Amino acid sequence: MMTERVNELITRVISGMATQDETAELLNWVESAEENKLLFASMKNAGNLAAMNEYVKDSALLNDRYREFIRLYRESKDDFRPVQGFMSKSLVISLRRIAASILLIVGISVSTGYLLFHTPIVEPSNNQLIVPSGQQAQLTLSDGTRIWLNSRSKLIYPGNFSGRNREVTLEGEAFFEVIPNPDKPFIVRSDILAVKVLGTSFNFSAYKDDKDLKMTLVDGSISIIGEQKKEITKLKPSQTAVFSRFQKTIFISSDDTELYTSWRNGQFKFRRMHFEDISRRLSRNFNVDFVIKKENLKQVTFSGSFHNYESLDQILHAFQRNYPFHYKINKNQIIIE
Repeated sequence: MMTERVNELITRVISGMATQDETAELLNWVESAEENKLLFASMKNAGNLAAMNEYVKDSALLNDRYREFIRLYRESKDDFRPVQGFMSKSLVISLRRIAASILLIVGISVSTGYLLFHTPIVEPSNNQLIVPSGQQAQLTLSDGTRIWLNSRSKLIYPGNFSGRNREVTLEGEAFFEVIPNPDKPFIVRSDILAVKVLGTSFNFSAYKDDKDLKMTLVDGSISIIGEQKKEITKLKPSQTAVFSRFQKTIFISSDDTELYTSWRNGQFKFRRMHFEDISRRLSRNFNVDFVIKKENLKQVTFSGSFHNYESLDQILHAFQRNYPFHYKINKNQIIIE
């Protein structure tokens, strides 16, 4: 549990007042139980800790002290274990969990973890919920439907549903738990496709800068509606539909739904994913832009996972150990050569 002593340790580490014993005590507490790691990951926003820290307000200095904390942590732990026997150009990232509560204070840096369920930007005048980079949000609609939104996502929704359908518009990625209503279908519209349901749980990824739209059904049933308002196909539980923006084709497979829904729990799982696509996801999570000058790296496939409280430096170092490349940071750009 998050005791007064733990709060005191966090404050002292970030303010630069902690002794070596106190830093070690905090490290040990983080590692001592899964509950402790989850407590760090579930911190609501940076203000909780910023308010605790009355000594230091300078973000650059906070970032330096966070880096030092991470260095000590990495020296004390074996933070990468490759798994053999999958693909020659694949990896499984097994990075150690880092204290998200400290990451939250210095979230503006490309070296920090991304925030989980931070307070989103809500525009009540036109019922838009906008989630910035590195953050996630939850929303319950007037009918009781629950929605989780991922980084760089926008949802347009009415205050109350009227008419024959319950309609919302999505740009980005969201997970829906739709309350059943046989008389009023629930429709999620993107820029080129729509998903129609009566009551079900599903994930819909519709970023405009992605070449594919992805729809994953956890339970229930969904219909995928095309640009001509005609049904393209229906999905069964555990099926994923991938629609190509350019070829206008759809591919359906049965797969582990966790690959597409784990982001709700602060993870990003990927299997045989091209590095170019991974970098796009990292860009959203860390609010950075990737410039990949090493062209052959773009199409190398990787498999693995990481948590929201792991830093970008850690993640890139893990990739480096399995495929050689160099990178440098120029403000909010990650340049890979």
